[in-house]
Amino acid sequence: MTFKLWHKLVLTIVCITGIVLILAIFLSNQSVKSGFLAYLNDVEERRSDSFSVVLLRQYHKHRNWDFIKGNRRLWERSFYQSRDINVRKEEAQPVLDVNIIGKRAEESEGPAERPEGRRPPPGKFPPPPRKKHLEAIGNPPPLFIEDNEFRSEQPRSVSRGATKPPPKSMALLDANKSFLVGGTQASENATLKPLKFSGKVVGYIRSEPFNEITDELDQQFVQHQNQAFIKISLWALAIVLIGAGLFAAYLRSRINKIGDQAGLLTSGDYRCQSVDKSQDELGQLSKKLNILGETLEENRSSRRRWISDISHELRTPVTVLKGEIEAIQDKVRELTPSSIDSLHQEVLRLSRLISDLNELSLSDLGALSYHKETLNIVELVEDIITQHQHQFDEKNITVTFNSSNENIEIDGDGQRLEQLFANLANNSQHYTCTSGQLEINIKKQADSVIIEWSDSEPGVSDEELGRLFERLYRVEASRNRNAGGSGLGLSIAQNIVAAHDGNIEAKHSPLGGISFVITFPINRH
Repeated sequence: MTFKLWHKLVLTIVCITGIVLILAIFLSNQSVKSGFLAYLNDVEERRSDSFSVVLLRQYHKHRNWDFIKGNRRLWERSFYQSRDINVRKEEAQPVLDVNIIGKRAEESEGPAERPEGRRPPPGKFPPPPRKKHLEAIGNPPPLFIEDNEFRSEQPRSVSRGATKPPPKSMALLDANKSFLVGGTQASENATLKPLKFSGKVVGYIRSEPFNEITDELDQQFVQHQNQAFIKISLWALAIVLIGAGLFAAYLRSRINKIGDQAGLLTSGDYRCQSVDKSQDELGQLSKKLNILGETLEENRSSRRRWISDISHELRTPVTVLKGEIEAIQDKVRELTPSSIDSLHQEVLRLSRLISDLNELSLSDLGALSYHKETLNIVELVEDIITQHQHQFDEKNITVTFNSSNENIEIDGDGQRLEQLFANLANNSQHYTCTSGQLEINIKKQADSVIIEWSDSEPGVSDEELGRLFERLYRVEASRNRNAGGSGLGLSIAQNIVAAHDGNIEAKHSPLGGISFVITFPINRH
């Protein structure tokens, strides 16, 4: 089975979401366990505070721990009594003191219950709190109750774990930390809560914090929380799966449209255009495919026009040669020096066209050889003007040459540069009207030399100006070869300039014709 892009997209999103949810479930499980353990430890700490109040009240009555030493039944009964005592956290920190409890009870009744100046005799313990005092701190049950009363109250549950026995690790120690009663199981994590009576530590409650959840109800609660989170995660995964599927289907439809457009381009239909106008990556790809289609269509049209123009250019001199030779063969024309000269001109024209085509093809392939050397561009242009001066004089064309420097050196191939300026000279000679003008200016700048080749009328339109460097393009529609050449001269000139790291562009001439502006880099050495 071949996985398509939208399959991979959906699978990737689902896998990433699944990994995130599994990690979230694991972390949530750990968080619930740690949080619930912290809650259990806090509950047990508060229960231990309440238990401390009960033990201190009993110690207040007996003045020692002999009454409870080894009495596990009384130990458990006292633990059950602590279920009805609600000690605020601030009352239990750092330790519990019967004096503190009694003081707060007295403050609740006001100064009338203890006349000012009355204090307990030295060496005497303070009396137990009155009934109103006990009501002020939570109205605890009696210190000692009968077994039947104990059993009657045992089913009553006012808080979590009210009927549970003391934890196996909880025990009562005396002031010397000797074991009195309670559980014998203890570990290094056990903590000791001091019990103070009249500012003196009279014992300790040993307890151990919860490190794991052992109660069945607590385990069910944690399991319920984890199951609920797993259900939520599965619903979230289903929603992500549906959303990813819809999003993948949306992307697939757009990608399929782009693929259809590419298929039409492959089949040769370059006029197809995508209607995707979005600004995202797929929209940009569609726009580039549209541009590619337009470029391919232009290239195909140019190639067809190129083939048509070449066939026309080759057919014309061949047709002339064929006609004149057949006329001589049929005795219509006599074989005279003038007819031979006419045949020779057509042969030269055909040879020139074939040579230009060959040179242009070599330039396109990068196979045209250049032998560059340091040369004076001013002298080279002057030599070209001198060579074509006779043709300019025949049409009464005035040539003006100006240069800011007599010696401007560049790195170039002298033969190719002569061909470049010869093509420009032929172009001006063929198209400039009789009694026209040709002005050539050479200017040296910091790192380049600019050559402006401007002639007089006739000019061209803006549209034709941009097509002058197209191959086999002529401005005149008649294709009269008496006025123009093969139509390849400017294309060859453009390739020669590009091979010398230069630039050539056509502008409207201030003299009324065309101005060719050529830029070459100067030889810095």
